[in-house]
Amino acid sequence: MICPICRTNFCSEHFEKWWDEEKFDWETNSFALATYCADHFDKWWNPNKFNWKLASESLAAYCSDYFDKWWDEEKYNWKVGSRFLAQYCYVYFESWWNSEKFNWNNASSELAAYCFEHFDTWWDKDKFNYKDGSWALTQYCTEHFDTWWDENKFNWNASWRLAQYCTEHFDTWWDEDKYDWKEGSEDLAYFCCKYFDKWWNKTKFNWEEGSRELAQRCSKHFDKWWNQLSFNWHDDSWTLAQYCTDYFDKWWNADRFNWSHSWSLAEFCWRYFDKWWNADRFDWKTASASLAQFCLQYFDKWWDENKFNWLDSWALARYCSEHFDKWWNPEKYYVQDIVDLERFCDEYKDKWVDFKLYCDLKE
Repeated sequence: MICPICRTNFCSEHFEKWWDEEKFDWETNSFALATYCADHFDKWWNPNKFNWKLASESLAAYCSDYFDKWWDEEKYNWKVGSRFLAQYCYVYFESWWNSEKFNWNNASSELAAYCFEHFDTWWDKDKFNYKDGSWALTQYCTEHFDTWWDENKFNWNASWRLAQYCTEHFDTWWDEDKYDWKEGSEDLAYFCCKYFDKWWNKTKFNWEEGSRELAQRCSKHFDKWWNQLSFNWHDDSWTLAQYCTDYFDKWWNADRFNWSHSWSLAEFCWRYFDKWWNADRFDWKTASASLAQFCLQYFDKWWDENKFNWLDSWALARYCSEHFDKWWNPEKYYVQDIVDLERFCDEYKDKWVDFKLYCDLKE
């Protein structure tokens, strides 16, 4: 119905201006009352006129605060609305729960996700829809793992969630042949590192998706998993530099390393500077600041005023002030970084003060 004040359908603000119980189309628009006019529930609610078949889920989703007033086990549309009861009315679980009426096929995942506190009341291994709800069991019902676990019923497409949420039960659920390596390799590496020797399989492991996590979480097993032909150099070179620094001599390959990750070499592998440094391959645009900050002791080896990204002038002033006379160039220094000269290069003020005056006048 259209509001005479604002000309919008089912206006909640001016509800009393348009509401007419006798003229209202209950058959078609019951859902709209529940969805848009929940605040006026007591004014429009009529269990005999409300279209339970088409709008039960709207009651559960938008009128849960009035549950005790509208709930009717016989009239409620369990087929469509079961999942809405579980999701929005879990506070009233004990009032509505009926194992025989509940739509297990359609709403098992919501039951596990929102009504986990009542697990012992609703759990039924034969009725639960493992195909759709396995993921929810792993994530929300972990403490009941021993009760619901069944390797033959479990949907192994959700096995990555086992790695993520049921790590402590690894020895119980692990099955190399059933596990979804394509989707879950990274989760094994990230969450199940302490079981590395039990699950590691270089042939089944998805290197494209899981290389990063191997480097991040399983660096102590580096010698067991390292394979320069399989590792995802394109996306994850930086993880080798950051997390596997101690194994630098084993993984370093200038031709395979993704030089767009140069910053990671400067930041984490500065001790091996002489082994990886290549002025022509180094990504000056994104990593000049990293050189200035972490490779100060090699300044004379890497400094090149024509290659350095002068937008990172601040880094020179902040970290390389001792080499001021070597890098200072008023024609290239980034004007916006004048404040860093003042803060970190005060002892050379006589050399850059004219530059500051010029900048001040320019403003």
